[in-house]
Amino acid sequence: MIRPLAKVLLATVIGICLPFCILLLTPIYVLRWITSKLAKCNPSLGKILTTRSCCVGVDDIYKSPQWTLLLGIIVKGDTSLEDFRNGFLQRAVHAKNEKGQLLKPELSQSITSWLGFLFWKWDPEFRIENHVVEHKAKSDSEPINRDSLFQIGQSLIYAPYPENRSPWELILIKNVDMGDPESGKQQSVIFLR
Repeated sequence: MIRPLAKVLLATVIGICLPFCILLLTPIYVLRWITSKLAKCNPSLGKILTTRSCCVGVDDIYKSPQWTLLLGIIVKGDTSLEDFRNGFLQRAVHAKNEKGQLLKPELSQSITSWLGFLFWKWDPEFRIENHVVEHKAKSDSEPINRDSLFQIGQSLIYAPYPENRSPWELILIKNVDMGDPESGKQQSVIFLR
């Protein structure tokens, strides 16, 4: 008795909802495709944001972000900010494929709206110093403990990104004491947001 009812219900859902969704979404995707082709006439624009990346667009990342992801990485030893910047610039920002194209051009692009859709836009003033920074402790001699690190991380989650810049940052925090005697004295933490 349940199976015939389930079949009727499934047929009804497919018969009504599927055509409705196709009629509703097809014009949107056609408009999106046309807009992405028109954007090629605007040299300052990059690719259109994918539908998976549009969650960034619904969040107000330049004023009050609510969906920032924060990743913390513990690094043993002391890390030089300049070495870290140069390494990241070469291995990530300027990394190219075998055709000579940037692997991640979005690392030097910001998000902008054009004809109602979100696009990546080239940052003409891109500088790695704006994205890879060092957190300055109150005291150079006193290590940053786990609680202070947690507070720094919390403040980074809700901090707005600078306008017209690519929405990412690497924050290097030196002289960190995680309270683990086996880890050694020299530790750094890198926050990626």
